Amino acid sequence: MFSQTFFKSQLSVIVLIGALSALLPSPISASFLANLLESDLPSDAAPAIPPPAPFGFGFLAGLTPLNGEASISTWNDIHFGCDFSTAQELQADIDAVDPENTVIVSFSVAWHQLGECNFNGPWGAAPLFISRIAPLVDTLHANRERLFALWLFDEPDANHDGPESAELIAAIDYLHEQVPGVPTFVNWFSPSRNERVPNADWYATTKGEDPADLAHFGKPMFLWWFDNDANPDPRTVNRRWERMIGHYYTTNGPPIASLGWCCDRIIEEQGISDNSVELNAYLANIGLMRKETNSVSRAAYARRNDGSWYLFQREMDDTLTYTNNQIFPEYRPFPIGGTSAFYPSIHAVPGPQDVWIRILRVVEDDSLQVAWITPDDTWSDWFDLPGQATARPDVFAFDDDMWQAIREVDDAVYVQRGVFGRTWVRLGGQTTSAPFFKVVDGKLRVAIFGPTGRVHSRQWDGTGWEQWRRE
Repeated sequence: MFSQTFFKSQLSVIVLIGALSALLPSPISASFLANLLESDLPSDAAPAIPPPAPFGFGFLAGLTPLNGEASISTWNDIHFGCDFSTAQELQADIDAVDPENTVIVSFSVAWHQLGECNFNGPWGAAPLFISRIAPLVDTLHANRERLFALWLFDEPDANHDGPESAELIAAIDYLHEQVPGVPTFVNWFSPSRNERVPNADWYATTKGEDPADLAHFGKPMFLWWFDNDANPDPRTVNRRWERMIGHYYTTNGPPIASLGWCCDRIIEEQGISDNSVELNAYLANIGLMRKETNSVSRAAYARRNDGSWYLFQREMDDTLTYTNNQIFPEYRPFPIGGTSAFYPSIHAVPGPQDVWIRILRVVEDDSLQVAWITPDDTWSDWFDLPGQATARPDVFAFDDDMWQAIREVDDAVYVQRGVFGRTWVRLGGQTTSAPFFKVVDGKLRVAIFGPTGRVHSRQWDGTGWEQWRRE
């Protein structure tokens, strides 16, 4: 961590860069690596199993067009009785969704006795539901590859009221028979109510800020991670996002099927939104990263004490761009230039004036470079760091210090501690993923997917790294 004394003694960006450069070691040598800690995972003769597909990501957007937020989502939702009622309309709506996205078909209004597009009821029973869905079965069946899930009803335990649990169970049995292989779910306000409909394929909740609230049920989870909050603090949302990634980096728990956000316009010009500009910018940024990289990792996001913020992107041509509270929604090229093989890894370092923003990138030959943005928004130039990375590095704050982890060219994990850390420590392992830091029971762990498809981690005990364990 930067000290107050260091900052007070460095009065210019040029002096800062010189101090940084002087502290950096030369490239790691073979003899140096040979003396580092060795603790490889067991090797397997079988081909490596890739990490599982990351969870879905999408928005139940506020009065936006049918295909709204498609560029920052992996799915779009369409609604019986509001968007479609006939098989022809259903097919047209599925066709209208971005072909790169899957489709969630919502059937809440199919239970409405009057067939109205609202959640006020009165609600019918399973025979009414089946009579309305039966004409759509062939179309649903023909589009099974496009369907992400069938959503039976939203919050029957809250203000929407809704059908009795026995009726929902009967409807799911019908859909399992008619459209096999497509997951079904009922979204409940309270996580514990999911047990009322045990034959649902996924369990889902509006109070979805923490996967632990559903994980003990053992079923894939659909988490509305806005958690029924209006305009939550982006820093709170960022912590939730990291919690979701931490759950992804585990083997034993049930997977997150998807995250959903309701009910705001994010980037669309039409619609409603209660979110702050910062929150919408943040959600759009991680949604784009999730869709373009087909992976989940820490947000490229930093916030200062004065409330200003930065978000960073890697464009399709590998150039790096940024936005902040002064220029959003525009993303501009870095004033110092630069490309990267991955999204940049960002760390906010507290100083006496305000936060210094550290930007870590991976260049064409897999080598590492870092640059800084000072509290007065002056950018340093790029300078080299030792080591190479074949996946996005992870950078994390823990115990008042900065920790970073890389997957090196030998597919092993290396970690470094401190903003001015001089030494990469080789933790070994054979990873098929980027590394990810997470905190479990107050202890820091670095987690990876190994060649068997399982998650392994090593834990910091305060003085050194414990041996590999299965998560």
